[in-house]
Amino acid sequence: MTSEDSLFKKQKLMLTQIKKYLSSLEDKSIDTSLSSLTYLYSNGHEPGYSKLKFFESFAAGIISVNDYLKGCLSHLKKKPELIIKKPTTEKIFKGIILTWANKYQFRKDGSFDDKYLKINSKTKKDCLWVVITDQEEFHEQTNIVLVNLEIYKNLNLSNLFSQLFKVFIENNFSFQKFLHFAPYNSLFAKNLNMEITKILTENKISKILLPYESQPFQQHIIKNAKEFDSKILVEGYLHSILPSFPTEYIFRRYSPDRLLIHGSGQKEILNKFFFWPNKKLKLIKSRRYKKFPKEKKNFIYLPYNINNPKDLLKNFENFLSNQKDYSFKKTFIKPHPLKEKNIKYKSFEIKLRKILLKYSSKFSNSNKAKNISFCFGTSSIIIEALENKKNIIQITSDPLYERFNQKMWKHIYSKKIHKKVYSYKLNKFGKYIKY
Repeated sequence: MTSEDSLFKKQKLMLTQIKKYLSSLEDKSIDTSLSSLTYLYSNGHEPGYSKLKFFESFAAGIISVNDYLKGCLSHLKKKPELIIKKPTTEKIFKGIILTWANKYQFRKDGSFDDKYLKINSKTKKDCLWVVITDQEEFHEQTNIVLVNLEIYKNLNLSNLFSQLFKVFIENNFSFQKFLHFAPYNSLFAKNLNMEITKILTENKISKILLPYESQPFQQHIIKNAKEFDSKILVEGYLHSILPSFPTEYIFRRYSPDRLLIHGSGQKEILNKFFFWPNKKLKLIKSRRYKKFPKEKKNFIYLPYNINNPKDLLKNFENFLSNQKDYSFKKTFIKPHPLKEKNIKYKSFEIKLRKILLKYSSKFSNSNKAKNISFCFGTSSIIIEALENKKNIIQITSDPLYERFNQKMWKHIYSKKIHKKVYSYKLNKFGKYIKY
């Protein structure tokens, strides 16, 4: 059995375990839509990632318990109440678009450009846009509801204990339910749903559209919207490319009625491995992705979450030490745009630059040097680069979650070129992104 076969076998076993796990919670009357432990995010730093690692092995779960604890400790920084700013209007809206935006996406007239759907909020005047944002300035005449999280200036121990005790009381001292609902994600889902319920009551909503990530607040809102009116159509848009092992996207009781997806290869994966009925998946052209500009630069792409930074740097250094001089064209580090100011992120970048300096002889602008970009961890940029006929090498720390396994991603040719380092090629273009 090859390493790829072994990896795939483990992934299939985990998916079977996850399906049974979600079903067993329903039997125990645990609200899976509200649970932070059912958001099985495969890229770390979420309470559900800790649960996911327990499916891998008990030891792996124990090591990642800190991801769960961080979710609970968020109560130290985040106030329980949300700041809601909404327009004073008697207009009756027919739809809700629930999305995210940063302050730079807002125009002077108060409208904003949605980076996922690639439309301006003014083009959907019959919809009320509920926007989770850091934007504070509010224009009354818009069809936008702003949702802001409020952060304490100092760590608030009183709020932490108060919120955890409240969860314990509300769940009749059930320790099992406490574990599911203690992290901040569950409180945020509950509070945002209260606002959505008001909107449903005050309007004639027939459709909800959301850039879908299967986060607890999305699951909880879908559940309660369906309980409010079963005829409401909930449409999700898979705005990004599926992660290499997209456990968070497993089909669930409160998944959207229809999921818009921009690649037939991604549709195959969800249908064949993640239990999505084919009739609930609709293939469309990508609203978000555009063809790469024609440029000769090669990049080292850094992902949103950098998991196991020491391992990643060690694996990259070991790989470079085994390469001949002048193997690759010179490359430029490209951090994730949302993490450029993060201190830990900057620390990783500094250490990476030192490795590049140490092995500078491996990079050259000579004609013989290969045009290859690199990516650390898991990122949609790998598929995006391949669809644009770019060569890319992936540096991983945990191949189970990060490697694009060709048993699942059947239009990708995957090759191990060093320990936890992989190169990829597409055997057919246009299967994962439909431009």
